Amino acid sequence: MSTTNNNAAQRSAFITVGTTRFDALVETASTLEFLKAVHRNGFTRLTIQHGRSPVPLIPPSSPIPVTTYDFKPDLNADYQSAALVISHAGAGSILEGLALGKPLLVVVNRGLMDNHQLELATAMARQGVLLWTDVENLTASIDKGGWENLHRLAESDPTVFIDILKEEAGLPLKR
Repeated sequence: MSTTNNNAAQRSAFITVGTTRFDALVETASTLEFLKAVHRNGFTRLTIQHGRSPVPLIPPSSPIPVTTYDFKPDLNADYQSAALVISHAGAGSILEGLALGKPLLVVVNRGLMDNHQLELATAMARQGVLLWTDVENLTASIDKGGWENLHRLAESDPTVFIDILKEEAGLPLKR
């Protein structure tokens, strides 16, 4: 685990790639341009869980403290302390963020061969429970905001997520 700028923080953002590699997300999240956007939008610290991706190099001139690590047995504390969760578009990470009622910005990996992440992210965004972007538009999405207008999954039909997963897997839906 590495940490830069060890200052106390009030409002944090948490980036997670789960157990996968998502080098493009980790690299973008560690650019000075992205870190400035995070700071500009009121966040005072950032935690990056980089999974199997290389340890990100944080610019020494980062305007906010950044903590990075590959894996932990439990990410719950990072989810709980985050005012915004930025996640890869894996179903497990999406469900974890939504279950905790955290504002969620999902980053679709367009480098994958099929578009299941995009389909899941757009379906959940239509429900108003998350926002989605791709790596190329991540910094602009931070500046655009909108996560304060999301509603909790529990406020909508809680079976929506399960139905979307079943549909993506080609399983029958029970109505």
